[in-house]
Amino acid sequence: MAGVRPARYAPPMASKDDDPKRLEPSKDVLRQLFLKSGNLCAFSGCNNIMMNAQGDFIGQICHIEGVKGERFRATMSNEERRAFKNLMLLCYQHHIETNDEKTYTVAKLVKMKADHEARFTDPSAIMLEAFIDQTRSAPTPKVANLARMNAVLGWNHAPVEIDEAVEELNAFLAKFVTVPIEVRRFFGAVVERAWFMRDSGVVQQAYGDVALKVDDFRTSHKISLQKIKTNLALLESYKLACHEELSGSFGWENGIRIYSLKSGWPFWNNLAEFCDIEKEPLSVFIDQLEFSRLDA
Repeated sequence: MAGVRPARYAPPMASKDDDPKRLEPSKDVLRQLFLKSGNLCAFSGCNNIMMNAQGDFIGQICHIEGVKGERFRATMSNEERRAFKNLMLLCYQHHIETNDEKTYTVAKLVKMKADHEARFTDPSAIMLEAFIDQTRSAPTPKVANLARMNAVLGWNHAPVEIDEAVEELNAFLAKFVTVPIEVRRFFGAVVERAWFMRDSGVVQQAYGDVALKVDDFRTSHKISLQKIKTNLALLESYKLACHEELSGSFGWENGIRIYSLKSGWPFWNNLAEFCDIEKEPLSVFIDQLEFSRLDA
């Protein structure tokens, strides 16, 4: 119509509801987070609890992809940001540490969350109290090429050497899978402690193997001497470790000697080093038997 000016086109305004903002997680999400956390910080190797004995929540609910913060993604909706898969429970120290976006990428935190929650949602872990021999139903873990371990530890081994290592490790794993998970966890804790304290006097060499002083393990893990004796007796039966006398300031002291494989390969020490470098939780090998992570 003459004399009527056409309306000027205006692009649609973004809804305020789409503006990035921090929304509280739903009660169902909070329930899932806590149940699948095992009441522990999700950071690999951390044993800090999320709720204390008085029932106070002392952990922190953290975003993998943050709200205008670390690892922010503009295309993510506010509902997605507060969803279970984007949240994890961390202690204060590790919440601060994971603010380093270059080191702790989205992919790395997603994997860390999944590895941690698998410990408390895997049926074999949940059914521990049932009268079921879990070791008989567990698939035998195997490695194919150890290429990732070879690269990470800088071995540069020739193919024939790797083939021999693969064969030896697979033969060992066929027996390791029959060890009850609680005994494996005790053993894993010894391996981790021995690696962590490797430069101190509480770790010594015993006939070419790594050995850890019992008193150090007892006090660091607040575990009774009787429980150590019981588990050590089982480890000896499974040919994973044994009692060893270690030198001390006032004479001989009790120690736990971690056996190398038959060839003399200090596999467990190497595995602990691998986990330290790659920030892999040792539990994925000890609990979940995912030794294929050593391949590439």
